Amino acid sequence: MGLDKKHDESVGIRRIEQFDAKDLIGAPFPVILHDSVDEKYDLNSGDVLSHVIPNVRALIAVVAIMRVASDQKLNGAEIRFLRKSLARKAKDFAEDVGISPEQLSRYENEKQPISLIYERFLRAAACLGHFDEAYGLGIDMKKLLTMKVRSVRPAERNFAVHLCLVPEACAAELRARESDLHEPAWRNTG
Repeated sequence: MGLDKKHDESVGIRRIEQFDAKDLIGAPFPVILHDSVDEKYDLNSGDVLSHVIPNVRALIAVVAIMRVASDQKLNGAEIRFLRKSLARKAKDFAEDVGISPEQLSRYENEKQPISLIYERFLRAAACLGHFDEAYGLGIDMKKLLTMKVRSVRPAERNFAVHLCLVPEACAAELRARESDLHEPAWRNTG
């Protein structure tokens, strides 16, 4: 952990080397943030008071896009995460992908595996839905729509996301290219 910074008389702030944001953003896989999260704590007791994560909305978008860019077949929890990352109701998201809400429910609850064509539609919908928040990730939509999706057994499933904040020099370059980018940017470290 980093050096403590004094916030007020009873609260300290320290930078955390690694923080799993999985539960915070609702991801069904590890989301490890490197040197990007500040932890506020009580100086007297040492109790953690809160965690400060910059630009959570963009973080969720980047995590969603990184997941759809991976060639591992999506499972039900990941499909639900992608839908929720877009703040879409099941009925609306099902319509976006071209299936019934009942079919989406079967996919999300793993009552039926998602077909390759609908998995590709779902991946494309997630990328397009997060395009503004995840500017600059360089996702090739043609590749995404034609990628060979690998099935994996649960014991082999090891998808995880490792991210850190883009250093200020890189963030300034991004802001110069995109005038309304006001939040810190995330980049893949894994």
